[in-house]
Amino acid sequence: MTHTTHLRKALQRDSSLGVSGTDTSLSVPETQLVAQNDSVAGCHGLSRRVRVRDNPRSSKWWVLANVAVLATVVLLLALHSPARAAEPTLQSDLNALLASAAGAGATTAIEVVSVPTGEVLFAKNAHVPLIPASNMKLISGAVALECLGPDTVFTTTLCAADPINSDGTIAGPLVLAGTGDPTLQTAGLADMVRQLSRLGVRRVAGDLVVDSECFAERGTGTGWLPADENRSYAAQICGLCVNWNCIEITVSPGDRAGAPALVRMEPQTTYVRLRPLASTVAGGRRTGLSVYRNSGQNSFVVRGEIALAREPVTVRRTVHEPDLYAGHLLREALRGAGVDVEGKVRRGRLPDEATVLAFHHSPPIRSIFRPMMKYSANLTSEQLYRVASYVREGRGSEERSERLARSLLEEAGADASSLRLADASGLSTDSRLTVHALTCLLRHMWLRSPYADVFFDALPVAGVDGTLRKRMVGTAAENNLRAKTGTLRGVSSLSGYVITPDGEPLCFAILMNGFKGSPSRVKQIQDRIGARLAQVRR
Repeated sequence: MTHTTHLRKALQRDSSLGVSGTDTSLSVPETQLVAQNDSVAGCHGLSRRVRVRDNPRSSKWWVLANVAVLATVVLLLALHSPARAAEPTLQSDLNALLASAAGAGATTAIEVVSVPTGEVLFAKNAHVPLIPASNMKLISGAVALECLGPDTVFTTTLCAADPINSDGTIAGPLVLAGTGDPTLQTAGLADMVRQLSRLGVRRVAGDLVVDSECFAERGTGTGWLPADENRSYAAQICGLCVNWNCIEITVSPGDRAGAPALVRMEPQTTYVRLRPLASTVAGGRRTGLSVYRNSGQNSFVVRGEIALAREPVTVRRTVHEPDLYAGHLLREALRGAGVDVEGKVRRGRLPDEATVLAFHHSPPIRSIFRPMMKYSANLTSEQLYRVASYVREGRGSEERSERLARSLLEEAGADASSLRLADASGLSTDSRLTVHALTCLLRHMWLRSPYADVFFDALPVAGVDGTLRKRMVGTAAENNLRAKTGTLRGVSSLSGYVITPDGEPLCFAILMNGFKGSPSRVKQIQDRIGARLAQVRR
């Protein structure tokens, strides 16, 4: 049975599995995604219902209570009412702000559109492709929601083709199979070990195999900078992830000046090697540390100095080949629980006929999607993007998911031919979007998507949360404007929604490229544009 056939069956049925537990009678030929029923984590299966979030701090969002009704009403009004002209001063005000951005060296594209009518209130360079940074997550996030729905959960399984012998031995191999879950942690592996122990397993005579074949590729995204390879925001993409594909390294001062610094890692694992070369120096809070991983290896070098009175310093660094990292952590957890694994950790595929011995469920996608957008989580966006094509086409890949994204953009009314969708997170400098494509997508998600409330609710709110928590405070945009931010060197973006004093929802997209130095100046200009749009009357 193929990946796709099995997934369709799994996604169409209510699961009788709990949040954790074991079903030794379940036979799976391939890795799977399981749709949960109401008894699991408060999910409602894949009913595609629109769930409305009541915001007690702002009644302006009543328009989301019924997206379909809103679309019908506003279209009828548009047909039978004269068009409302934009404020005469809006053009001059925005042009003045854009002149300021040009003074900062930025090439700016902007489009502001009425969500109900599609009327363009303001546009400049609307069809010029520019680097979007994390505004790419608007597209990849929309693809994930449309293809997967908000209530799907990921299931990571621990399986074997051979039965458990009377002495507690599995001939092997024991297979850890992933489905692209970006949230699996060491604790999830430990829970699967406990499930295995309850079955009486005491020995695995064969290998421990990791199956990450749900994705066609592993590693960093297209166009990612080699200099970012160590950074936690550039964690490797893989069909089997654990601990955000990172490891935490903590450096503490020794007991005296001149002593070696104390270095430890979490989780403890033999998969990673540490070379602690840092030392302790006298003084207060002065520190100068570097923690880096050699390319293509899992050897971390800690250099520099840490002051004697300094608090411990913790950094997150990426691991190389995260599926093997998950396998080593699992083997170490098994041995810690008294289960001996005699073979090695290696890659492979789940056998055609295998019994699920243990499993781990992720939170529903709606719970994963929200922090992804609020805090711009790169790995999560890359994973969900590929899972979309895994479900639709049987195997996830950047190329297949790009086809899904282009199809969605064209359905939304955008011309995707001039766009380049190099990655899902926006970390790539190879991607190119137009602000017109973004406003088309934003209108589509508001008016037509059955998951409009999930998409809208996940966007950062000006002055309230996420990456906009400290922006536009004290303006008309505070607790009103919702938008996705984006930042790379020389790139800043802001795209989303705002409600006018007349209750009219506007969508807007701003892409700024080519400025020098800190993005703070262009962000201030974006904030002033956002505050101005929140005051539009017409």
